[in-house]
Amino acid sequence: MQGEGRGHMTQALTVSDMLGKNGHTVIGFVIGKVRRRTVPKFFHEAAGNSISTYYTPEFYYDKRKNRVSIRKTIAENITPRAILNIIKSLRYIHSIVKEKAPDLVINFYEPLFGLYALTYKPKIKIVSIAHQFMIFAKGSYYEESSGGKLFLKLFSKICSSKSTLTIALSVYPWISKKTDFKVIPPLLRDDVLKLKPYNGGYLLCYILNIEFAKNLIYWHNDNKNVVIHVFWDNFVAAEGLTYNENLHFHHIDDKKFLKYLEGCTGLLTTAGFEAICEAAFLGKPVLMTPVHSEQRINAYEFSQFKFGIVSNELNPSLLIEYIMNEGAILKDTFNYQSRVISAKKILLDAINSL
Repeated sequence: MQGEGRGHMTQALTVSDMLGKNGHTVIGFVIGKVRRRTVPKFFHEAAGNSISTYYTPEFYYDKRKNRVSIRKTIAENITPRAILNIIKSLRYIHSIVKEKAPDLVINFYEPLFGLYALTYKPKIKIVSIAHQFMIFAKGSYYEESSGGKLFLKLFSKICSSKSTLTIALSVYPWISKKTDFKVIPPLLRDDVLKLKPYNGGYLLCYILNIEFAKNLIYWHNDNKNVVIHVFWDNFVAAEGLTYNENLHFHHIDDKKFLKYLEGCTGLLTTAGFEAICEAAFLGKPVLMTPVHSEQRINAYEFSQFKFGIVSNELNPSLLIEYIMNEGAILKDTFNYQSRVISAKKILLDAINSL
């Protein structure tokens, strides 16, 4: 059970692979999908025919199309049509749970499953996993943040409703004294852990908001010598679309993205947890351009650990300057790499203990 974001999908595949190798049977993936996007090809290829989808609430952007509007998001998701779709989704989730009869559901920050657990009260064990659950860790960057904290805390409580165990992913060590709340390192796939980073002389960009692409093209018109590879979800445009000979656009393809991440000088993206954790593991500096409160907290947190820098604009010049001043390879802060390698074993022990 998971949300539609790339991070949640890759985490789900990582955990599924880990469970399958250790005597468990994963009987399916249930994805909350927004209307504007499709399930990526890489996920279909990895999960096979075991995917079910349903409508889930989505974020809406402001007039400039580059920041999430909380007010508009709430308004659009409480219309009669949206509420009817939510009710249909809850019924669909219930039918899947009844049909599959799982011993355990792992929820990757999907609000409708949390709402389902609250309303239907299924007699199954639930493990909820997300970086955002660090908002429940007293004194953490999330818990001490100010902007959007109340909304994020409420949303996180909904996502983790009725959980037997809530697991927060953290780039820095954290010890929890609660038995139903655990903090573990980020869950990165073996495909990432096996990469051997090098400097290929190009920047990499990962964006979902097409408005950022316009800004990037505008910047590149004055910097045509800079090679940039961009991954976006604009499937209307042709694959491999190129501007100014050096600005290349690729459809979202996770294996291809990792190939380019391995050789990039640095990464430009919003402040999604997964991509930054991958870049940091490979020693790649990041320019973070957050679009909502959760990402703003992420960006502040990661910048404090020198994973990269934060900007209100997707401006490659800032990342290039940062790389020239700080160097292209990051230091391994607080044994981050070895902690990431240990994450799956920690999670497996926690699941087996249930």
